Amino acid sequence: MVRAAMSAPVWHSNILSDAREGRPDLQLLGWWAASVALMLLASACCPARHPVPGQPSVGPSAVTGPLLRFKVIYVDLDGTALDGRSQEPRPGTIAALDDFRACGGLVGIATGRSLEQATPYFSSLRPNAPVVLMNGGMIVDPTDSRIITVRRFSKSEVLEAVRAAASVAAASGVAIHLVNGTLVVRPTPGFLGFLRRASITPTGTCASDHCLTGIAQGEIELPVKIMLVVPPGRASTVVASLRTSLGRRIAVSIGNPAEATVELVPAGTDKGAAISTILQRRGLLPERDLLAFGDGQNDAEMLGNAAVGVAMQRSHEDARRRALFVTGSNDSDSIAAVVRRLAITPSCARRVRGGTHAAAETGPHP
Repeated sequence: MVRAAMSAPVWHSNILSDAREGRPDLQLLGWWAASVALMLLASACCPARHPVPGQPSVGPSAVTGPLLRFKVIYVDLDGTALDGRSQEPRPGTIAALDDFRACGGLVGIATGRSLEQATPYFSSLRPNAPVVLMNGGMIVDPTDSRIITVRRFSKSEVLEAVRAAASVAAASGVAIHLVNGTLVVRPTPGFLGFLRRASITPTGTCASDHCLTGIAQGEIELPVKIMLVVPPGRASTVVASLRTSLGRRIAVSIGNPAEATVELVPAGTDKGAAISTILQRRGLLPERDLLAFGDGQNDAEMLGNAAVGVAMQRSHEDARRRALFVTGSNDSDSIAAVVRRLAITPSCARRVRGGTHAAAETGPHP
């Protein structure tokens, strides 16, 4: 497998991050060249797997031939695909993903955001693979927002999680993410400001006791994710405390390092597991076919499962540890540089420049 062949320490690659300035770090050139050589050698030894009978066809977007070195790219949004200043995808990122898709690749989004928060970026990033939301709690078809899978807390899990989240004194507020809608608990002005920046429109507010009663009595649907915002310097301490109190029953991680969001989902729910499910249904393997980009603690599994996982410059240490290498910041064209240098072959580049595009997939298969 590609991942096994490239199990080396994290490489902090300024070759890719500084491409926009035209001055690569020559000291790291050998590392980068070696990584590409190992990747190509591993790919040569592991021929593409044929679709599994009874599973959905992989379609033309997964048939890469000599045009692409990976079949699938998944990108996180906050701190990764979104520019930190504009909170929009950079034009270079959009163009590189367009070229990858034009040569037959699948492009997906994997985010901690809800459908409400992620939908505005579908038109610019144009995912043609299912979108992973709320850290793997939901998978949707981006063409029509149809829910493919959803994993909610059980009643006992959510009661325990809401109590624990509401007890964190450092939190400026708690958001309870439902499939459609968000309830907020103990919101402060600072938390409401965060909700506006994050494009979250609360559908209701309740005291923690009232929320717990409503969930216990079945008046409030079981949620998919619980999120709280804490001061940036306190996020790691809060995560450690919640993990101690909640044990292995509930997964706790830092979502957006810049905003210090702490996110809770049912144990076993993560972006990596969701993407693996999506790819396996297409006869693909993340450790062979996936190039992934992320920055948060909630991206660690996705980056670790991928053939090549790329952490952004301002990533959480867990994301850096699981990634194959670290590239530049989300305020640069680092993602575009990695895609063009590692994923797109010269044949694809010539095909795109010549205006002869591979057949595009009309929409993601469930």
